[in-house]
Amino acid sequence: MNSLMEISQRMKEINRGAPWFGTSLEEILSSISYEQALFIPEGGDKHIAHYLSHLVQWRLFCLDKMLRGIVGNIQLDTQEDWPLLTPSSPHEWGKLQTTYIELTDKLIDSIHGFDEDRLMETVPGKDYLFGWLLKGIIDHDLYHFGQISLLSRLATAASKNRGKH
Repeated sequence: MNSLMEISQRMKEINRGAPWFGTSLEEILSSISYEQALFIPEGGDKHIAHYLSHLVQWRLFCLDKMLRGIVGNIQLDTQEDWPLLTPSSPHEWGKLQTTYIELTDKLIDSIHGFDEDRLMETVPGKDYLFGWLLKGIIDHDLYHFGQISLLSRLATAASKNRGKH
């Protein structure tokens, strides 16, 4: 299996398939209610929708670099990196989930259409290679998937505890 196939397979598996470590993000997201998506635990500063909008930003970044060669960058730890997108309804929460899934599919399709030799090219405006970027987006996803999964469990526990009082 070539590197591009491996990257796309891994991205598909962790987002939409059956990853070896458990549940895909799509499955986790499908079980998160609108109320849970906005839950912030005591001492926390982000909710699930915030993490998901952050992941959307980085998919757009990757697609811009791969398909359009855009030189611009996301300034880390800014509104651009962490847009505070708070859905105002269950419908908007669903739209955010759909946007994430559609952009993931577009990214996977773009990886399929990418030339293997380009993995060794420098990303426009950066000092790293496309291979590093594409493998890094998977690491980034996994990091935030863990946070989303944990927040989902905390939100579920908090709603059960509210029901006991």
